[in-house]
Amino acid sequence: MSTAESREHKFELRLALDQAYVLRDALELYFRIGIGQFTEVVKSHNYPHFRDRCDFHAEVEAAEKDLNSAGRLLTGLPWGSYYSINSAEVSVGTKHACSMYDVVRKALWEERKRTDPEVRKMGYHTHNNDPINYVPAVPLAVMERIDDQERKPK
Repeated sequence: MSTAESREHKFELRLALDQAYVLRDALELYFRIGIGQFTEVVKSHNYPHFRDRCDFHAEVEAAEKDLNSAGRLLTGLPWGSYYSINSAEVSVGTKHACSMYDVVRKALWEERKRTDPEVRKMGYHTHNNDPINYVPAVPLAVMERIDDQERKPK
């Protein structure tokens, strides 16, 4: 679908809070792989069967080395390097995912501030940064909290 066509269509997705966290994590993983940060596969997931092993740290290091090797092979970048999200080498889909991640991350942070007094006390936090639109030809996604009354089918 072209950028012009995507401006003509809009979709609404309603999520429970737990689903919104899953969406945030999936978007982050997708865009990080898209920029060549392959080691995030290991770093960003909690694999209980894996973490309970006594050799956990050694296995994580080995997995990260393998993923760095794969990243180097797939991207041609030096070991441990990755693309900037603004790089011409990064796909538009990856840029959309990063922008959408920013939107979801910010909305979930606002929800935490609304419901958790400890979070409200915090000053600056990176999750509080405004989302960035990495594909300016398409409007930035929007995520808003819906009150329970609004969620009931009519």
